[in-house]
Amino acid sequence: MLIEASITAGIRPTSMILHTQPGKKWTDWDFLCIEAFQIAKNEQCPHCGMPVWICRNEDADIGFKIVEDTCFALREVEIEDEKNSNKNKYKAPKGTKARPEAVSYSKAELFTAEVREAYYKAQRDRLHPES
Repeated sequence: MLIEASITAGIRPTSMILHTQPGKKWTDWDFLCIEAFQIAKNEQCPHCGMPVWICRNEDADIGFKIVEDTCFALREVEIEDEKNSNKNKYKAPKGTKARPEAVSYSKAELFTAEVREAYYKAQRDRLHPES
């Protein structure tokens, strides 16, 4: 979030992270931060928000479970909307939205460089099997 905030403010990312004066010249670290942020944005799935190397990974060890989060502010809005609506169909408790959460059946850590690299290697092998 600090990198995104620095981009929005037009200042060096390391200024936000390290609380230093933003007027200095950009360093290699600033450019690396911007590059890493852009890579993370580019790899984000538009459907679920996870990195594509997790949510599209065909590794049999990676699966998903559904967890629910309740936003009590949204709940109040939905209760009020329901009062003003003729629709009274049950969906889920007010303010509750289902979302996917990645899980490893073997309890392995998923958000690692190794899992990411294995995903991209599998994608390359699938597109260029003889490479």
